[in-house]
Amino acid sequence: MKQTLSKIGKVVSLVRREGLMRAVQRVWIFTFTSLHRVGAGQVLYINGGLGDNALYRGRHIVEELEKQGFVAAATIQDNPFLTRYVDRFDVFVLHRVVCSRHIERFIAAAKKAGKTIVFETDDLVFDAALMQSTDAYANMNALERTQYEDGLSSCVVGDDYVTHATTTTEPLARHLRERGKEVFIVPNKLSKEFVELANVARKTVAEEAVSRENFRIGYFSGSASHDRDFAVITEVLLDLMERFAVVELFIAGPLELDQRFEQFGERIIRAPYVSRGEHFINVARCAVNVAPLEVNDAYCEAKSAIKYYEAGIVAVPTVASATEVFKDAIMEGKTGFTAHTGQEWTEKLEVMINDRDRIKEMGSAALADVNMYHTTDTSKQCSSNIAYYNFLRQRIDGSIASHIAPLEKNDDADTAIVIVNWNGCAYLETCLKSLMEQSDQNFVVIVVDNGSNDGSREMLIERYPDVAWIALPENAGFAHPTNCGIRAALRNTHIQNIITLNNDAACDKEYIAKIRSASSECDDSVGAVQPKVLNFYHQDRIDSTGMITSFELSAINRGRDEVDSGQYDTEYDVFGPSASAALYKRKALEETMLPYAGYFDRSYFAYHEDIDLAWRLQSAGYRVRFAPEAIVYHVHSATGGNNSSFKAYHVHRNHFYNIIKNVPWFYLIALVFFFPMRYVLVTMSLLYGKGPAARLKKTAKKARTDGAVSIVLRSWSDVWRELPQLLRKRRVIAKQRKVGINVFFRVLRRHRATLKQSIFR
Repeated sequence: MKQTLSKIGKVVSLVRREGLMRAVQRVWIFTFTSLHRVGAGQVLYINGGLGDNALYRGRHIVEELEKQGFVAAATIQDNPFLTRYVDRFDVFVLHRVVCSRHIERFIAAAKKAGKTIVFETDDLVFDAALMQSTDAYANMNALERTQYEDGLSSCVVGDDYVTHATTTTEPLARHLRERGKEVFIVPNKLSKEFVELANVARKTVAEEAVSRENFRIGYFSGSASHDRDFAVITEVLLDLMERFAVVELFIAGPLELDQRFEQFGERIIRAPYVSRGEHFINVARCAVNVAPLEVNDAYCEAKSAIKYYEAGIVAVPTVASATEVFKDAIMEGKTGFTAHTGQEWTEKLEVMINDRDRIKEMGSAALADVNMYHTTDTSKQCSSNIAYYNFLRQRIDGSIASHIAPLEKNDDADTAIVIVNWNGCAYLETCLKSLMEQSDQNFVVIVVDNGSNDGSREMLIERYPDVAWIALPENAGFAHPTNCGIRAALRNTHIQNIITLNNDAACDKEYIAKIRSASSECDDSVGAVQPKVLNFYHQDRIDSTGMITSFELSAINRGRDEVDSGQYDTEYDVFGPSASAALYKRKALEETMLPYAGYFDRSYFAYHEDIDLAWRLQSAGYRVRFAPEAIVYHVHSATGGNNSSFKAYHVHRNHFYNIIKNVPWFYLIALVFFFPMRYVLVTMSLLYGKGPAARLKKTAKKARTDGAVSIVLRSWSDVWRELPQLLRKRRVIAKQRKVGINVFFRVLRRHRATLKQSIFR
């Protein structure tokens, strides 16, 4: 009810302030935005409304996170699909939301699912007493005030489940820490769009600014809440305009001016709400930007320095009240000034009025400063928001411990090897030893441990201190831990190749040299490289030379169990690599990643996730190259068990995941008629005692685990339950497609396996 009353109040204020037509336009934009779907990802920002708050604390942060490798999105709390997003994102950041039934249902669903909820604010609006003492509250109508009775977002900030918060400034952070929150300061940043608009604005007014004789002081209020702030410099401006005929005042946005300003007539310029591009042009036309605030007022002290950023990006210096935040942002005398008293305001504005060259120097310095430290292009910043990024990665990847310094300090390596381990200490040590003996050491290693209790991590730390590691609290399979390792590795911008290596593999001493050489010799159309993988115990026998697939997408390792007589020792394209020892190129991984699901689809847990990625590589126009000179020795299924019900269940289920996600619609319909044939052949293999199903039957009977029928029923149950997600991923894959649908049939024709091979061998 409060939210409804507040909305009515906002519309009334909007009509009164901007007129009926502008109000209707703003309401329509709000309604359209609320109906916009956001898909899936890792971090979802939920804003209480539209406007600058939602831009800076929604879309701009999303842009910054995406540049750090996160999959993020923003929406508003009125989105009717909000509760559906609970299972599509890992972390939810709630900014200035009104505690409606809709948002409370969403919070309850997110808590039930164990998702991370972060409280976000850029003002002290959550403190009812402080908020009700502000100019903003005084200018509201009675309906608008209803949402602040208990403090905005009280259902979020007051919830003990919500242990973390983000905000814009240190003063705000102190208030949140008093409420028991762990706080990350995530400063406001200018987006790429804002920077581009500002560049256009500077060029547009460049000649005009040079020839301007008057000294224009700009004040950009933005909302009807700054009358008391502006009053701080009212007497100062009246005095300056009286003494300096060149001074003119530009007021943008709603503001009640003192009647004494009327005497200056045309030297007072008023501007209504305008587009962002026009706003930057208006700022660029000013000689100086002023940002007065009530000093020592708790609400004002907590405000960020957006006004400095938006002026600096068009090379206009700022004079601001000497709050803690502005003193920290503005380099005194270089990019602007801060002032405590009216006398200081007068003195510093007089300096600028009398020295136009000084203004230009300060404006240029402000532009350089904002570009360096206050845009979403965080690659220019040394350590901004690192703690927040690490927090998000931990919440996305699970509660992890990590030591990834070796990845970050080795700038020469262009290849990272990701190894997933679960209670395989002996295998892991053999694998790492083979890597340490490589002739080419131009690589870094990251081991992702799945909650092992066999001393694996202790061995790693003691004997291999230069190996980076991530420790997950429990066994998360293969796909998700590998994604964790890949994400960590790709934080190093020098890494261009990712090698996924099973812990039960040992590498020939020339493996890295050969596979890196094969990768570098390939053109950009090659997205992955498959080495020759031989059996660890019988090294004259083949484990894999790449994957082949049947007409209904059953996939097997090419050459498996054949004696290696050189029959595959020719470099040519294969359908897909086996992730037991494959090299993937950075660009290919980034272009085919599934939002939320990751590089390898995390919902697979284990098995066939490399087949899914192979299909995505093919549809995105990438080829996979076989490099026979790069050799790895592999203990097949050492972790999952070669004939275990665990492996059979995941292989069977994930096989149908692959079909639904990657097969053309018309072919998918045709396959429905072939499915019974598959089960007829499986039944025949049981009768003849040949193939995986027959071996599973013996193992299951001996170990008293699930048999074939139970596995089929469980698999189809999972497929049915996951169908909406699978169809959503299918749509993403379709958007990533860069080649015609005929590539699907070309793969089946060139890299063909028979159904008989997959069922009876």
